[in-house]
Formats: sequence, structure tokens, C-alpha cells
Amino acid sequence: MSTLLGFLLGMLAVVGAFGFIIFIHEMGHFLTARAVDIRCPHFAIGFGPQIFGFRWRGTNFAVRLFPLGGYVLMQGEEPGATTDPWSEAVTNYLGEESFPAPPEQLLAKLKTFPEDERGEAWQEVHDQVAFARTKSFPNLKSVEGNFHDRSIPARVLVISGGVIMNFMAATLLFWFLAPVKGVGSFFQEWSPTVSIVEPESPAQDAGLEGGDRILEINGRQIGTFLGAVDALAGLPGVPTKLVWERRGGERIEKSLTPMIGWESARFRLDEKGGLVLVHSTEHPEMVGKSVLGPKLDVLLSTLRKPGVKNLDVEFASPGKPTKAKFVLPEGFSGPRGQIGIRFGVSDIRFENKDTTVIASVRPDSPAAAAGVQVGDELIKVDGFPVVANNGQGFGSMVEPAMEAFARLSEPNVLALTVRRADEFLRLEVDNSKRLLTRSDLGVELVPLSDSDKLTAPFRLIKTLFLSPYEYFRAWVDKRATGAEIVENMQGPVGIMGLIYHLSDNGFYQFLFFIGLLNAAIGAFNLLPFPALDGARLVFLVIAGLRGGRQIDPDKEARVHLVGLMILLCFVVVVTFGDIKKLLAAQLFVM
Repeated sequence: MSTLLGFLLGMLAVVGAFGFIIFIHEMGHFLTARAVDIRCPHFAIGFGPQIFGFRWRGTNFAVRLFPLGGYVLMQGEEPGATTDPWSEAVTNYLGEESFPAPPEQLLAKLKTFPEDERGEAWQEVHDQVAFARTKSFPNLKSVEGNFHDRSIPARVLVISGGVIMNFMAATLLFWFLAPVKGVGSFFQEWSPTVSIVEPESPAQDAGLEGGDRILEINGRQIGTFLGAVDALAGLPGVPTKLVWERRGGERIEKSLTPMIGWESARFRLDEKGGLVLVHSTEHPEMVGKSVLGPKLDVLLSTLRKPGVKNLDVEFASPGKPTKAKFVLPEGFSGPRGQIGIRFGVSDIRFENKDTTVIASVRPDSPAAAAGVQVGDELIKVDGFPVVANNGQGFGSMVEPAMEAFARLSEPNVLALTVRRADEFLRLEVDNSKRLLTRSDLGVELVPLSDSDKLTAPFRLIKTLFLSPYEYFRAWVDKRATGAEIVENMQGPVGIMGLIYHLSDNGFYQFLFFIGLLNAAIGAFNLLPFPALDGARLVFLVIAGLRGGRQIDPDKEARVHLVGLMILLCFVVVVTFGDIKKLLAAQLFVM
């Protein structure tokens, strides 16, 4: 019973979250439209049959059965839309009136019509005049409240209204959370819990699933994801025993052989002990083909030679073998064992005390000897991130990271990754005395100020706004393929899964995600892509540059229609990825 109740509450959270975000966005368009006297005959949350509705100040409000959507209908907003019936009604009731005319004069004219002639059309015209904000209508056409009859600045305000409201909602939610919980962000947790299992990988063959927690690798106790990565990295092509724990406490033990790989390529052993290329950004045409040479032992010895820069591989192909050259990354230190799992489990974390910026360095301390300077920003503590992807630092995680590193191994060097003047540096700290605290390290951190909490929403919105550019740059620089970029995106199903998951993680995490989703939807809508608000703004800017002459409405409509089709296709592709990830990670466990 409790499980069913939890499921129902989770689904209500999904519906409520989407309904709230859509309501906020459409309300932004509605309020700005009414502020410039554009007629809005309909405002709806959801699609499909109407559940309930009411009329207020000339607008019919409705809540419909399917809450994943919504709209505000503005008179003449859609390019090429016909407005003849409405225009005729305005002309019929007010056509003989002289203009310019104040609303009071037009209302007096409307009241001269007998009661039996005051039908629905009369009421529509009456409400448009009665609730207008203007003090004087310049002409008959201005009474219609047509979107395209308004000035370009007014139309820009209306198109931007939804995005502005999304950003305002996000900012207010973040400001509410800041004094209560702190500045929030998605943070990569350190536990060795599997997030995704790649298809046709050694991990999948062994039966690993999303949500499994790695306990041991070849008898070595594993406490963090970095410990698992480190242990597997040293076992390329070596039969390995894994022990993991499944949700519910089931303990599983299996043997597998890690793949041999580096940043851009991975080879795995087939059933006969031969090598097969399973991933490559350099030679995708060779993926899935068997390797004729070198054999496993020669491959490993070649890759482990100091200073090796290239690897020549011969593949089996129809006709005759094909050779391919793999360029090894700069600073290549040898092959790494990989089994086809991703950790990357993120959770929402709040920081209410410290940033990760160095406030002071104690003289003669290990940090000072390593070259740590005041103003440096700590990014990683030997592989453990203490800064989120959006740049939010978590000073409270610095000491836990040092302690986790100490449990992981006992090297004499603790590597710190710091950002100094937009440059990332790796500083090696003497760890012979087992540094466990900031005091041991010899540093103090800059406290999180009220100003930091106040500006945090704007930093987050900026990050979201620039994220499409960062994705594009990663694709151009070949740091990620198009498929990898799409795979890391969340579509509607993935977002619903996160809302469902976070609804069980506490009220504050849920509120933060709703704020984040508002900001993300606002940033996405500003993209200058056809069918989005950003593209409509571009058309308005072009009209302004043309002296107010807008582009042919029918041509603009066709452009937006093509953009909508492309977006829908993209959503379908991302949704398939969402479903695959949900099934792999088992987010909907009951």
C-alpha cells in the first residue's frame, strides 16, 4: 500500500511540476499581451477535453485533461491567421463611432444596443474595450487587439514574456532556498553506484545493472567511484572478479575481462580471445571489426612503451585486411581497463557555508610548498570533484574528498586541480603526513556571502543559456560526437523521471529542480531556432531593421512549421534515449 501511495504521489509531483512550469510560461505571455491590449480569447493548461473552466476579464480560462502542455491564444499571433469574424464584430458594433475615442465613449456606444442584440460577439467586444489599459483608441482597428498591429517593442515584450516569467520563477525559488538550505546545484556523487551500463559491454554480459553498487574488484574493497575506476584501469584485458550489491541487498559475484582503451578507442575480447574494436571516434567505420594484429599481449606491450604516440592496427575486412592508425592522446600513460559502465550519479546538493576559493595559505604548510595561492579555486581533490558543472563550488566537500582519497590509497602525493586566472593547474601536495583536513593542508576557504547567494540564480541562468554553445563547441572540437551529446541530454521522459525521483528526496530538492527546470525552459526558448520564442524575436528584429515592414506572414509560418517538425523529431530521438536510460537505471523501482 505504501509503495502504491509513493508511486501516486510521485506521479502527482510530475503532473504538478509540469503544470506549474507551463502555467508560469504562458502566464508571462498572457500578462504582457494584456498589458499592451492584445486580445487573448483563450488560456488553457493542458490539452484534450476540458475538465473545468471560467471566464474572466474577456478571457476563457480552462484546465484540460492532459497537463503536459498549454497555450495562450492571442489575436492574430500566428502568422497568416485569419481574424475576419472578430474584425466584422468590432466593425458591426463600433464602426460608426468617431476615433480617436476613449474606452468610456465606446462603452457608451455599446450600451445603446438593445438587450436582445447583445450576444456573444457583443460581449467579446465589450470586454475588449472595458478591460483595456489604453486611455484612448486611435482607430477602429486598434480595438481588435491584433498581435501584428502592435508596435515592434510591444511584440518583443509579449514574445519575451514567457521566458521572463520562467526566469523570475526560477530566481524567486532559488532566493527562497538560499537562506534556508544554501546555494544548490547538481553534484556528481562519489559512491561506486552504477548509473548506466553500455550495451554489448563486458558489464552487460556479466549482468550489471543501473543502481548496482560495486563492492569489490579482485578482492579490493571499493568505497568510491574513483576507486572502481582506478582498480579497473590497471586491469586491461585481465580476467577480473567483481562483487556488487543490487537494490534490496542481493550480493552478486561474477568474472569478466575489462576492455583495453583510452579516451577515443576501446577494444574488447571476443569469445575466442580475439580483439574487436567496439568504440572509436577516429575510425568509426572499423567499429565491430575483428583485429588481425597486433594480438592482445603485443597490443598491451606496445601501448605501455614510454613515449608511444601511434598504434597501427590491422582489421579483417572483405577482400583484404584494412590498416588504420590510431593517434594516442598527448600525455598518454598506457591503456586503461574499462568494462562499459558509467558512474556519474548526480544528486542535488546545497552549500550554505564556504566557497572553494582559497582565502589564505599558511606559510610553511604543504599547500604553500605545492604552490597553492590565495584566490585559487579548488576544482578537484585528486579526482574527486568539489565543483559542479555549472561552476558552483562546495567548500563543505573539500575535507570529505581528502578523507575519501585517504581511504582509497596511501600515496605520498595529493594532487589538487585548481583554477587560476582561467587556467587549470595540477599542483602536487606532499601527503607523507596523511592530510585529512583543511588545517592539515594549510588553507582557509572564502565563506559563502549573501552576495553569492543573491547572484547564484543569475550565474545558473547564464550557464544554461550558454550550454547550447558549449555543446556545439565540443562537437566542433571533436571532444564529443553528436551521438554522445544527444545521449547526455534529457528529454520529456527523462525530465519526468527526475521529477519522480526527486519528489521522494525531500521538498527542498524538489523545489530546486522545479526552479532549475524553469530556468532551462526559459533559456531553451530563447534559442533562435524556428518555432521557438527566440526565432520569433529574430523575425521582429528583422522587421525593425526593415523600418517596420515584417516578413510575409505566410513565409514566416512555413519557417516555424519546418522548425517545429525538426524539434519534434529531435524530441523523439532524445525520448528514446530517455527510455533506454530509465530502463538501465531503474528509476521507477517499486
